[in-house]
Amino acid sequence: MKKLVSRVTTAIVITVFGACAFTVDSLAQDTREELLRLPVKNVQMHADNIGLILSRVADQYNVPIGFEVATDDDLSITRTITIDMKDGTIQEVLKSIVDQNPIYKWEIRDDVINVFPRERNRDVLLKEVLETRLDHVSINKQTTRFTLKQTLCENAAVMKILNVYTVTPANETFGSRDLGKVGRDFSFIASNVSVASVLNRVIQNSQTKYWTIMRYGDRKQYLVLNF
Repeated sequence: MKKLVSRVTTAIVITVFGACAFTVDSLAQDTREELLRLPVKNVQMHADNIGLILSRVADQYNVPIGFEVATDDDLSITRTITIDMKDGTIQEVLKSIVDQNPIYKWEIRDDVINVFPRERNRDVLLKEVLETRLDHVSINKQTTRFTLKQTLCENAAVMKILNVYTVTPANETFGSRDLGKVGRDFSFIASNVSVASVLNRVIQNSQTKYWTIMRYGDRKQYLVLNF
C-alpha cells in the first residue's frame, strides 16, 4: 500500500510540475509572439547605421531591444538603413533591418529582442562580458542610467575579463539622459545572473527600452555600454 501511495504521489508531483512547465513555456511563447506580431503602420525611418535605427524602433514602438555591435562594424562609418513600410509587424521591421546589414541576426531572449553579430563577426570580449555571471545586482528606484553603467562595467567579475584584454570601461555621461532614472518605479535585485540577463530585464520592465554594448578606440581599448 505504501509503495502504491508513493507511486501515486510521485505521479501527481510530476504531473503538476509538468503542467507548470508547460504553462510557463506557453506564456513565454505567447509573450514572444505578441511582441513580434505588434502591428506597425506607415513606417518611414532613415538612419546612418543599424544602432540608430534600432534605437528609434525601440523608442517609437516602445519595444525592448538590446544591441551588441560586431567586431568589424564601425558605427562612425555611414551604412544607411531605410525602412519604408505601409503595413507590417515588428518582426518584418527586424527582418528588413538585418537584411540590410546581414552580419547581424536577431532572436528573442528573456522576452526581449536581441540583435547581435553572427558568430564569425562577434567580438569575443563582448560575448564574454555579456555571459559573465554576477554574484549580486541591486538596482533601486533612484538608480540613474549612468550609475547602472558604472555598476555593471566596474563589477569585479567584469573587470577581471576587461583586464585580460587591456580594456577600460568608458563610463562617461553623454548628456542629460544619462543622469535620468532607469525607470520611474523600477527596482531589481538578483543573484548569480548574467550581465545580458540584467540588461534585458532592465529594458523589459522599465521605461528604458534600449541597450547597446560595443568597443571603440584605435585598439578597441574602451568598453561602451549605453542605455
